[in-house]
Amino acid sequence: MRGTWRVVSVAVDGRDHPGHRAIGGVQRIEQCGDRVVVTGGGIVHDMRADGSVERGVHDVAELDKTTPITVVASFEDGVHVLRPVGLPIEVTRRIEGSGDDRRLVWQYVGFTATLELVRI
Repeated sequence: MRGTWRVVSVAVDGRDHPGHRAIGGVQRIEQCGDRVVVTGGGIVHDMRADGSVERGVHDVAELDKTTPITVVASFEDGVHVLRPVGLPIEVTRRIEGSGDDRRLVWQYVGFTATLELVRI
């Protein structure tokens, strides 16, 4: 997942949503082993993806940058899974395709975004 990724399309309820607020958003993902750092939207989520609360995300929500969040992170069958403590939701990131055709698929609350790698 390492790299800088830009949201190029968003689907809501399985339908393309070209005017979605996430379009054009950029995420930088750094990864080494089970350590993952996701930077985007004015926040930096630094975590160990080992399934523990202790080494998960202890940060603030991107929405208002003040609401504390605690998130358990893991890798499950090659998918990066985030489970906020106390909420019945999952956020996932997975790579689809390979080489120059690979995409990052980010499933967030209410939408699924497709991101492409930014070539620098």
